[in-house]
Amino acid sequence: MNDVTGLDIAGLLSEAGIGIWTWDPGNDVVYWDDTTHAIYGLKPGAFDGSFEAYAALIHPDDVATVTELIMSLAARGGHYSTKHRIVQPSGSVRWIEGQGRIISDNGEPVSGFGVVYDVTDRATIEDERDRLRDSERAARA
Repeated sequence: MNDVTGLDIAGLLSEAGIGIWTWDPGNDVVYWDDTTHAIYGLKPGAFDGSFEAYAALIHPDDVATVTELIMSLAARGGHYSTKHRIVQPSGSVRWIEGQGRIISDNGEPVSGFGVVYDVTDRATIEDERDRLRDSERAARA
């Protein structure tokens, strides 16, 4: 089925726990839907749309990598995929993944949009699997 006419795509994404964001470089603001706010542990409307507020939510060990990715994409445009940790205002550390696209024209960002979702459970399972595999290898050696 290719016809999505009449479907509430944003509502379906929200039901799946997928947040949506858009970037308006002309006004230097990023807009988050309610699901994105929830993923970051914020009440709807609490995110002020600034890069500084976003960077403050990224785990300190990941902020340089994420910032570099964003700056690179702002200059050249393109698709991206990222997985990194965030620190919610409650102090809870969560793993998120995001995909999106930045559109640039002659090195200047024109717009951006993407999705974000929480993958903490999957990341925890993967970390435990890796730890067990390493433990098994060490025991065999």
